Amino acid sequence: MLKVGDTCWSVHVSDEGKVEFWEYSLRTIRRRPHGTQQIGYWFAKLPGVTWGKLSTKQGDYGWLDKNGITDFRVSKPIKDGRPFGTTKAGTLRSEIADIRAALKGETDPEIIAEETVRLTALLKAQKRI
Repeated sequence: MLKVGDTCWSVHVSDEGKVEFWEYSLRTIRRRPHGTQQIGYWFAKLPGVTWGKLSTKQGDYGWLDKNGITDFRVSKPIKDGRPFGTTKAGTLRSEIADIRAALKGETDPEIIAEETVRLTALLKAQKRI
């Protein structure tokens, strides 16, 4: 069962082929009105953007925007589990598998070129981990 504070990882590949891992933290669990379904709100924990030093005099760190920046939020039913992988390596493996599955039936050369760049960057990152 998921609880507030649980984490998961997602992987993002830039146009230049740089691989970044984003850590998502479960900040809130809410029950939908007139129903029993619970929704979890996951926020990306990005240093300097959503997470950082709160005070110049204290050594405390925390969420910089108390309401949460909606661009870095993912909502998902709790019964479905985590929206991303539990580890960096697991996230890489699932992303590589998704890209390979997408490339199998693709015929557009532009999309094939873009996905090949992403796949190459992810495979290099997998070797480093």
